[in-house]
Amino acid sequence: MDFGYIQWKLAKAVEDIKAAGFSIIEKEDAYPLTRFYDVGAICYYLKAIPWQIDDFSIHKYET
Repeated sequence: MDFGYIQWKLAKAVEDIKAAGFSIIEKEDAYPLTRFYDVGAICYYLKAIPWQIDDFSIHKYET
């Protein structure tokens, strides 16, 4: 399953914004630290943000 986010990076965002007629004043990549304190939080995150792990399901990774 491809959600179409694999190509979406800073350069692509800048290109899209300029194509829409806007100017870029400042741009910067960000890679914030993310911490999870329980398994339920990780599962919720991965279900809500499907482009992180393609085709994620709890049962698929259950051991």
